[in-house]
Amino acid sequence: MILYHDMKLSEGFVSLLKKNNHLSAYPIFIEHIDLCLQLYASKLISFDLNHFAKKMINKYKLNYMKDKYGNSMNKKYLINNLAEYSGLFWLKDTYKSGANPIYFSYNNIDEIDGVKKMNSSYIPDSLKIELSIKFNQISNLIFQLV
Repeated sequence: MILYHDMKLSEGFVSLLKKNNHLSAYPIFIEHIDLCLQLYASKLISFDLNHFAKKMINKYKLNYMKDKYGNSMNKKYLINNLAEYSGLFWLKDTYKSGANPIYFSYNNIDEIDGVKKMNSSYIPDSLKIELSIKFNQISNLIFQLV
């Protein structure tokens, strides 16, 4: 199930990148990280994995669960531990407020022939490449955790 979800997220992400729609690809990137966090959380629990899976299917929130050390598995805790585990320290900055490097601004709208259109040129190529690399790193981490 997780690999299928990962594959579908990857397909959507790549499809948007091919259309140069990085603004819409960013939420898929965040969903990809959330999927990885759920998988990582399954490695931290002390109870039965089937019980954990049932809770996740029933939309039980991770921050209401505790890991095998008694720590609440809130997003900050999981992100910090996953960053330490994986060496992907950029994860710690991902959920900070305003951390979206590809953000919307009214300055990024052009009017062409009376039609307002989003100007995607405001997103530097370096951020586009960075987003792709980070998405790939999360994919690799998901495969390691499975």
